[in-house]
Amino acid sequence: MKKIICFIAIVSSLQLNAQKDTSVYKPFTLELGTSLISLPTGSFAGIGNNGGYAAKNLESIVLNNISVFLELKYAPKTPIVTNILGLKSTTIFAARISGFSVGFDTKSFDQNLSNSLPGVAFQSVAKDYRTLNFMVGFYDLYNITKKPRKFYFYDRIFLGISNTNLPAIATSANGLPLINRSSGSATAFSFQYGIGIHKNFTKKFSAGVGIDYFYTRPVFKNIETRTSAGVSTYKDISAPISILTTMSISFGFKF
Repeated sequence: MKKIICFIAIVSSLQLNAQKDTSVYKPFTLELGTSLISLPTGSFAGIGNNGGYAAKNLESIVLNNISVFLELKYAPKTPIVTNILGLKSTTIFAARISGFSVGFDTKSFDQNLSNSLPGVAFQSVAKDYRTLNFMVGFYDLYNITKKPRKFYFYDRIFLGISNTNLPAIATSANGLPLINRSSGSATAFSFQYGIGIHKNFTKKFSAGVGIDYFYTRPVFKNIETRTSAGVSTYKDISAPISILTTMSISFGFKF
């Protein structure tokens, strides 16, 4: 009888431990986030280009430039640990869908026209650049606390494809209609690199803050520029889209 009771106790203990381990290990995290500030950089910010595709800069950055993302992370049950010069990191994998909305810099566009025709007052109206990005990549996690993946610093790399919309532009000169440039859409390879910190508050809830650099270079084909006289010209526009997103805040749920 004692042997039977002992056997039942051992089996019960194993079952409890197994249930405990299963509940602790949650391989997937679904994360939703946004960037409070998105800064166009390089030629996309009007540096070194003719003003034909620049994005709005710091003048009204918070109101005009928005980015959001939805991300699925996967942490293998057996951690992938790398030790470089005594610094240990754990690698996890991720797939993300993200989108940017960045205002078009009509001020630079009009200034470029004014440089060609001094004394003429140009005024342009345009909508925003918009990108939709599908990317995969990985995180390297560097623990700040002794408990793995509780509070950590990270760097991350993503590769993928992005579809970008080129906004249409309507320009007037001295109050009279002058030209209209058509909108366009193009898909191109994209890259993103970021760093930040992240904290798991509970088994299901986490939050983080980070900064990322995003780049893609779509080529918009056969963009029409039509004058008020009805004359049209067509050309391809290659617009490097480079964005620095700062103060990214995200919230994750494990399952």
